[in-house]
Amino acid sequence: AHFFAQPASAVTFVIKPAAWILPLFSASCAWIILWCGWGKGLGVLGVVAALMGWHGSDRPDILIAKDGVLVGLLLPEGRALSKPNGGTFSAGIWAQYDGLPMPREKAYALWQDRKIDLYHHWSNKKKGLEIACVPRELHIVAQKRRISGECWHLSHHIIKRNGATAIWLDHQGKIAKIRHINSGFTRLWSKHR
Repeated sequence: AHFFAQPASAVTFVIKPAAWILPLFSASCAWIILWCGWGKGLGVLGVVAALMGWHGSDRPDILIAKDGVLVGLLLPEGRALSKPNGGTFSAGIWAQYDGLPMPREKAYALWQDRKIDLYHHWSNKKKGLEIACVPRELHIVAQKRRISGECWHLSHHIIKRNGATAIWLDHQGKIAKIRHINSGFTRLWSKHR
């Protein structure tokens, strides 16, 4: 077992598909196995549709951790991370779902070399200082800071209220879609807060 587990290519990551893809793929495979005759063609069509959907799955261009402690920008080389440390769980999950894992140092170096005007304000050393911005800039602010100028920003109030955020950009670098994942809900088995 160790012989096969040792090579670097022993584990290959893939992009996490949309929620409908794996159930369709599984049901279609089961249909192919269980059905007799020409009806198997429906299962083959389902498998093909699932694989095409998986191939067309797109990951968000920008991911923001639920508390704003970390921002990730998807680049061809992998996901660039806004901080050299912190938000380790989010960073690991993002890399796994992107199918492009890399060392944290390399991900932070990618952030330093980014070509997009995306800024993450997270340091408590600058808390309270005003942020001046210009159009076409994106600012993610993890603590109380005033913003002046005409730019798109996500304040700490919005991050706190809405939780983790995924942002898709269009081909011009403008925001095309935003999805907030509110993590403030409680499960039936959780203690009420």
